[in-house]
Amino acid sequence: MKTFKKVLVLFTFVLLIGSLTACSSINKIAKNFEEAGYTSYEYNFRGGSLLFSDIDDIIDDLNITIPVDTNVTTTENNVIITTQTTGTNTTVSTITTNPIASILGFKAFAFSNGLDKVVIVIEFESEEKMLEVIDKSPTLQAILEGLDSTDYTNGNCILIADESIYDEAVEIFQGNYVVPEEE
Repeated sequence: MKTFKKVLVLFTFVLLIGSLTACSSINKIAKNFEEAGYTSYEYNFRGGSLLFSDIDDIIDDLNITIPVDTNVTTTENNVIITTQTTGTNTTVSTITTNPIASILGFKAFAFSNGLDKVVIVIEFESEEKMLEVIDKSPTLQAILEGLDSTDYTNGNCILIADESIYDEAVEIFQGNYVVPEEE
């Protein structure tokens, strides 16, 4: 009986961990893009970026004001480095989550192949939040108008890509892309 209880507790623990990690699709999507030769960058929500202008417009639609922190720098691989200077002492800390995302309920990522292909993926805290933002944002509605939701959604993530690379981006986003073999 003790063995059965241990197995039951272990099974419950595995299910709990699995359900917590299955909530977001961004890790799988990032891996898909990396395998296709893309590099990922997380948006720091400072505004003024032509690449993320649609994200800035969505934030405006939601009527949310982002606090400007001039001491935050976003780096590759989704890491935010915060530098605080107090007197003669300087403290550097690495934060792996974007604190602004907790205000918005989403994060924005760019995936670039280093040449001419760049796509944006928005990761929402939940699918419910994703539907809420789509409902409240005329900008996002206009971007997604006429597109098949099974193409641009993957779990709690939305793909935004230029029409010229949309089909390929959808294949990568959905995990159906086959990397061409080099000859």
